[in-house]
Amino acid sequence: MGMYGMGAGMLIWAVLVIALIAVAVVLVVRTVRGPESAPRGAVGWRDDRSAEDQLRMRYARGELDSEDFRQRMQELQDN
Repeated sequence: MGMYGMGAGMLIWAVLVIALIAVAVVLVVRTVRGPESAPRGAVGWRDDRSAEDQLRMRYARGELDSEDFRQRMQELQDN
């Protein structure tokens, strides 16, 4: 193989080690941040908030106007 083969092998190992470190960092960050940081639609993402809480969040983000918010909240409370 000669010196070129050994250099390529070292390069491959270096790339694998860097990739392993990157994966470890991502897993630690996701573990520390918790499920709230997962994007919607992500695998394993689950919303444990109540329907009222979700409605309040939509109103706070401006997705609903006051009338829609009141009407939907009343419907939820009636059930």
